[in-house]
Amino acid sequence: MAYKIRVSTSKEQLKKPDEFIGAVDWLGEKIRTHAKLAWTILGGVLIVGAGIGAYGFYLDQQKSRAASLEYLGLQYYRQQAPADDKSPAPSKEENYKKAIDQFQKILQDYPRTPSASLAPYYLGNAYMDLKNFDSAISSYRTFLEKNPKNDILAGITYQRLGYAYLAKNSLEEARKAFESVGPLAGALNRDQANYELGRIQEVSGQKDEAIKRYQDLVKQYPDSLFFSDAQKRLTALGVPETKPEQINPSVLVSPGEKPITVVPAPQQKPAQGESPMPAEKK
Repeated sequence: MAYKIRVSTSKEQLKKPDEFIGAVDWLGEKIRTHAKLAWTILGGVLIVGAGIGAYGFYLDQQKSRAASLEYLGLQYYRQQAPADDKSPAPSKEENYKKAIDQFQKILQDYPRTPSASLAPYYLGNAYMDLKNFDSAISSYRTFLEKNPKNDILAGITYQRLGYAYLAKNSLEEARKAFESVGPLAGALNRDQANYELGRIQEVSGQKDEAIKRYQDLVKQYPDSLFFSDAQKRLTALGVPETKPEQINPSVLVSPGEKPITVVPAPQQKPAQGESPMPAEKK
């Protein structure tokens, strides 16, 4: 049987506008009847919207102010803060203390901003330069607790933490800090951590373990800044020259990850006197 398409009659078509007008009248009547409720709902929606907008503006302001403090703190830390022509140039120590003040203010006044997540790392660096190693250790550990998923920064921080412990002659704690770099897949300083572990094992009388560390570094990281240093240590320990077996592939940073400026740069050797190593055993 053929399917029959129903066509509305002229009377039905003329009736539709009346139905629409009737619905509008009904809605208008409901609004007039419940005017107070309608205005209350509308007012609530507007208040919520305004609150959300105000909170977003507040967060932006917080981030901006924290970023300004972070920038000023880094200027002081890098000894690049503008000097007052009428006053003598501040010493490095004074600038480090001013940098600490800025980073502590970020943590105190703007704790939920991105700048606050980096502030403990910067604090640790400033404390290290002031040779306040206990405060540096505390700051680095705070940073690691707040940023557990960033392998690059975590690797650098564990390395700096290791140097802080070495400055206190706490070899066991330093060893733990350097060993924490190894499991971080995205860390860019695993070669340096291996070298420092070899040095700790060497001065602790663990000659065989130190040799293995140096050999692993030479074999796995032929492009490392510590390659020649590891070869020299092996020679000093009476081990023939070790040949690299493979090139360690570069670790790529996720394209979605925002770049973060850190001090110092990865792979940079510590300045002389910055991370003292205990005297070697004869």
